[in-house]
Amino acid sequence: MALLAPAVTPAGKDTADRIFVNGRMWTGDPKRPRAEALAVRGPLVLAVGTSGDVRALAEKATDVVDLRGRFVAPGFIDAHLHLLAAGVSLEELRLDGAPTIDEVCKRVAEWARKNPDRHWVTGRGWPYSAFPGGLPARGPLDEIVPDRPAWLVSYDGHTGWANSFALRLARITRETKDPPNGIVVRDASGEPTGVLKEGAMTLVARLVPEPLPHEKERAFKLALAQAAAWGLTSVQVMGIPEDELEILARVLEGEGPRVRVRAALPLPTEAVPEALGRYEQLRRRHAGGRLSVGAVKGFVDGVVEAKTAAMFEPYPDGGTGSLNWTQDELDRAVARFDAAGWQVMLHAIGDRGIDMALTAFERAAIANRTRDRRHRVEHVEVPRLSDLRRFRAAGVVASTQALFAYPDANHLRVYLPMLGPERAARAMPFRSIDEAGVVQAFGSDWPVYPADVVRAIHCAVTRTTLEGTPPGGWEPAQRIVVEAALRHFTRDAARAAHEEDEKGTLAPGRLADLVVLSEDLLAVPPDRIKDARVLLTVLAGQDTYRASGF
Repeated sequence: MALLAPAVTPAGKDTADRIFVNGRMWTGDPKRPRAEALAVRGPLVLAVGTSGDVRALAEKATDVVDLRGRFVAPGFIDAHLHLLAAGVSLEELRLDGAPTIDEVCKRVAEWARKNPDRHWVTGRGWPYSAFPGGLPARGPLDEIVPDRPAWLVSYDGHTGWANSFALRLARITRETKDPPNGIVVRDASGEPTGVLKEGAMTLVARLVPEPLPHEKERAFKLALAQAAAWGLTSVQVMGIPEDELEILARVLEGEGPRVRVRAALPLPTEAVPEALGRYEQLRRRHAGGRLSVGAVKGFVDGVVEAKTAAMFEPYPDGGTGSLNWTQDELDRAVARFDAAGWQVMLHAIGDRGIDMALTAFERAAIANRTRDRRHRVEHVEVPRLSDLRRFRAAGVVASTQALFAYPDANHLRVYLPMLGPERAARAMPFRSIDEAGVVQAFGSDWPVYPADVVRAIHCAVTRTTLEGTPPGGWEPAQRIVVEAALRHFTRDAARAAHEEDEKGTLAPGRLADLVVLSEDLLAVPPDRIKDARVLLTVLAGQDTYRASGF
């Protein structure tokens, strides 16, 4: 294998600070997808090629890493997550995967017992499938926590569950009207059940004590350390408020685990000119280094399980979901930010929500005569397959989450029946998106799902659980190959952030961001992908995570 032309050092001598040899590398570079060695000088890749060629760039002081046949890929990039919430979730009550209401209640009771001094019982992660009918009620929570407020958020973050104490504090009664873009769920007699959907969640959530600045710093640090342990070198953070952005900036400027962050600020629903002025200052202040700002993120609709994802056809038991904007309102907001050079990211899950987002992007391009803005639809769970052509024509990125196709009990018992057979057959169409020529970037939506890239690749390739169910995978026609999944977590995720000239591939002149895995994902059987472990994560040539024993 011939050596790629190395970058030239300032002194004119091509010597490496560090070399990685005897590996099995997938570079992500279409010109040279496979290699066995890589040289680093400073923060950049110096050369890629054979071990012999790369060893020629070493000198006495060069750090030599013998990979011993391990697999190397560009550093993983998560295109969609919530960093502060993820960090908080690492230390709070977790209800993920609880199979029954009894298990949910057991975890809540245990946490409440161990934390008697906490004024609120808070946590997240409960699956809809744990409850008969798909939703909880305040009664069981009242029995466990009768003497202090309790507030538990669903795994997807779009539904909250309050006990009667919390409802009283929030003054939620049968007379309470549904707030804009929100639903107070009521029983047959009109009494609130304790379940609040979408915008109604703020009625209780605003009363929950917010973490103090030093607690937010700790949460960010925990999340960044865990991200590095999963092989992530860059993340794209969705809808981060301005005050949290400044705390994150301080964390990234300090010592400790480092991951590059591209931040999207909340897309304002009103006072757009005022917000745009503040945002421009933040964009100039955070224009490089470990933190950059250049996007805004808004919500077009909700989620399937809460029946708030906007659909063209009714859900099986009625209703078509909800939209958070009129088309005219969304058009104006998107056009304003598009004209100012901002990338716009829109959460849209249902086919009607996706249509609205695409329409706003198409109209902004016409009005502003802009090109290559790479606006994004986040999630793209249930598109009309005919709309995929619109993505490609408008240059819109499909920002999807591989683990959203994880066929667990919640997915099979609640999500799919809520869609009905026709829509379920076209949900999470990863392969169709690829075949339509659309740029697809993978993320996790952490803490909705963990930002565990290896697990996500396994799901995208097999469409099964870690245990291999269902046999053959859910909607197997939408399985993708390993190389495509790797691309969506590297090169395509970088392109989705206008960063493909800096990262996402291992090539001379690119940032030396890489991950070392225990297994060659391109060689092992698909059902063994899940067994691969992250051994080393490298950011700009420096280790940010190293597994014990490596």
